[in-house]
Amino acid sequence: MKTIDRIFIVVLVVVVCVSGIYAVKSFTKGREAINVVGEGQVEVQPNEIKIQLNAVYSGAEQEAIEKFNQEVKEIQQQFGSQGRIVKKDDNHFLDKREDYTPRCYARGLEIKAPCLDAYVTLQATGDNLVEKGRRLISAFEDKKSMDIKNIYLSVSNTQEVVNQARELALKDAKEQAISTAKTLGVGLGRLLQTTEYKIDDGYGDQQNSYFYTQHFYGREALNVDSVETLKIIRKAYLTYDID
Repeated sequence: MKTIDRIFIVVLVVVVCVSGIYAVKSFTKGREAINVVGEGQVEVQPNEIKIQLNAVYSGAEQEAIEKFNQEVKEIQQQFGSQGRIVKKDDNHFLDKREDYTPRCYARGLEIKAPCLDAYVTLQATGDNLVEKGRRLISAFEDKKSMDIKNIYLSVSNTQEVVNQARELALKDAKEQAISTAKTLGVGLGRLLQTTEYKIDDGYGDQQNSYFYTQHFYGREALNVDSVETLKIIRKAYLTYDID
């Protein structure tokens, strides 16, 4: 596999219960048809992680910005040489007003203006990214002014993996069709229709996209033991004529 030779792949064929049959019905002009569904799943190790942080600080604007930059630098070091800041955005300094006093919020912490409400996204590539993400979360657990908003685990160059999942789904569906025909005591005729689906929207606009991302919300997301790999899943719906 040229594009994924560094990605650990575990192939799981998910056999849908109920033998993958969702209907045996009239197809056209009174003819009977067998409709089946197959599913293929491929697991891959992520090769990129992005973590979006939100932080709030009280005090003068420049002082708050300097404190924010210093803490971000300390956190970035948890990713080592493979970590970098990819985006600083939506930073707002809120000052006191005559009519009311604005507030900044993070992790249940409420700070009255003047205060800085800042966001930054950190990125890391390489191996053991889930574990690195967990270490990063632990590194600033005591920083009550900082919170994790979003975590993104991604894998690139997934066309070959997507094709694998697709082939597994088609194979599974065909096996379900053969089994169904045998159960019904009929012959399996020609393939009349094929419809394929991705399970989620992680592939972007194109089903065979080269990039897959899984989105997690909040700091607890990476504490789930099952979050170690990304699952790329395809489904295939086949309609066969009956002999």
